[in-house]
Amino acid sequence: MSTCEIVKDAELDKISCLPGHVIDQILSYLPIKEAMRTSVLSSEWSNKWYTLPNLVFDVRCVSAAASQDPSVINDKFLSIVDHVLLLHNGPINKFEINDYYCNLVGLSQMTDIDRWILHLIGRCCAGKASYTLYQSKISLLMHKL
Repeated sequence: MSTCEIVKDAELDKISCLPGHVIDQILSYLPIKEAMRTSVLSSEWSNKWYTLPNLVFDVRCVSAAASQDPSVINDKFLSIVDHVLLLHNGPINKFEINDYYCNLVGLSQMTDIDRWILHLIGRCCAGKASYTLYQSKISLLMHKL
């Protein structure tokens, strides 16, 4: 018996029966950290966030309770982005790092952003990658070869 049949009988969870692209669209409205948390809902949801096509990293990625120390916040932010990119499986249409991170770190740490962009290019992800750097939006269009 499929999960959707069980769900129809129990009338508990209608969202799990939606097509994958619809679930991806719903999850894309959540902050990436919250989308990752949906993995605890059920075994079927454990890998849903791995295929989100739009990855937007902003101030909501790092818990305010974590620390007020900029170096701790920076390390946590780097860890989250690295973790998501490591586990992500699927096309990435949008990759955005907003000015929260760029204002938090100096230009000496921009190698992290360079590494993330190289990762996207290496995976031949078609789409738009963008990040805001000191109020200037920089966009890269990537095409599969």
